[in-house]
Amino acid sequence: MQELPPTLILDLGHPQDAAAAVCPESTAVLVLAGSVDEGWAADAVIELVSAWSRGGRRLVLADLHLESPRLHIALGVPNLEGVVDIFLYGASVARIARPVRDGDFLLIPAGTYTLDAEEVYRHPRWPKVAAGFRDADATLVVFVPAVLADLDAHCRWADEAILLGAPPSEEFQERLRQADVRILGVLGPAGETGQVGVDARVEAAVPPSPPEQAPPPPPPPSPVLRGLDLELELPPPPVRRRPGRDRASIALWILLAVVLLGTAWFLIVSLRSGGAGAEGGDRASRSGGAEPAGAVAEAAGEPLPYSVQVTAYPTLQAARAELSAPRPGLERVPFLISPEEIQGVLYYRILAGYAADSTAATLLRDSLVGSNQIDAGDAAGTWSLLQFTPLAFDLGDYPTEWAARERSDSLMVQQIPSYVVAMPYSDGSWRWRVYGGAYRDSVSASGMRSMLEAAGLPTRLTARTGVPATLPE
Repeated sequence: MQELPPTLILDLGHPQDAAAAVCPESTAVLVLAGSVDEGWAADAVIELVSAWSRGGRRLVLADLHLESPRLHIALGVPNLEGVVDIFLYGASVARIARPVRDGDFLLIPAGTYTLDAEEVYRHPRWPKVAAGFRDADATLVVFVPAVLADLDAHCRWADEAILLGAPPSEEFQERLRQADVRILGVLGPAGETGQVGVDARVEAAVPPSPPEQAPPPPPPPSPVLRGLDLELELPPPPVRRRPGRDRASIALWILLAVVLLGTAWFLIVSLRSGGAGAEGGDRASRSGGAEPAGAVAEAAGEPLPYSVQVTAYPTLQAARAELSAPRPGLERVPFLISPEEIQGVLYYRILAGYAADSTAATLLRDSLVGSNQIDAGDAAGTWSLLQFTPLAFDLGDYPTEWAARERSDSLMVQQIPSYVVAMPYSDGSWRWRVYGGAYRDSVSASGMRSMLEAAGLPTRLTARTGVPATLPE
């Protein structure tokens, strides 16, 4: 039976000695913050990981304080996506992890807020993620609240633990021993020995550095990034087209002009042949005369806030190739491309369907798993891969589905992906709306907004509404 190591004093100004005393050897390490100031605990784990990285270790630090995340604040980075998005929404580790401290190590913030933190703690994908770090010869350090109720879930995939604060209870230690998790040490803040139970005997456990010792040589630049770029397959930056117009570009613009002129001619002929009057009479008959004379018809579609994430690509060309791939049994399920800028890189996410509720989206996700369109391991958990995307860019309504799809095709010529949704109107008529992207908020829509502005197109970010489209009945 392992014995509890002595409590060590950690001076955040000089963390090297304590870091050497508790240096991890395994792939997944828990840093459990107990009865200690949360701000100090966050600073302590950052300093420990920084000190370990100076020895050439490849390290990724993840924040599992989902209720009150702190690491992103201490390191001065945003907390837009993180651990929650990896386990509940299917995001990849390579996409979420970002370099901090001049590239010394990578950080995975807590990410999107969730009401069910336990689902993240007990997610079956944890062993798969830990195995990925083992294959990459990297170490995952997870900053975790020292809560007894959640301990068993963490111990399923971790091998070692470091405790911050007062020495834990016998029950806490016993749970770690039974899970075969080795306790590397207990660290407490310097100057607060009374709180953490440190005496002079324990203080001597960390020998002081020799006063005349020369500073260690600087580490090689970004050792973590070089290894993890390869092993975790971080996607390359998007391809930037060079300025200027070649013959292919000129031909595409001519094709676009022909399509627009053809659409205009079709509308003019329809109006001259009395199509407008016929359409008005048909609308009146279908609405039973309920629409008052002179009233302006309004879009009456229902909100469509959910889609299912399938995959993502760093180029539009690759995303279009994925969209054109055959999907037996899913021919009537709409798949769409939603550009989104993440950490300065523009990705093209492939989403499936647009659903009015999470139940329909879940059925679609399960069908995609059953047809091998999505890996079953990535879809574990109630909310995995379900995307709450209530917003989209309104690119115009059209009187026929054909006209709307023609418009969508012409936008693709301009490298603007879009999709068509059927839209009922209050007077009983139907139109078809062209949407661009699907987003949870205006921040995530910034990449698409820039694309539209560069093309001189409107940037009306609205609630996505219309007729749901998931699985055929």
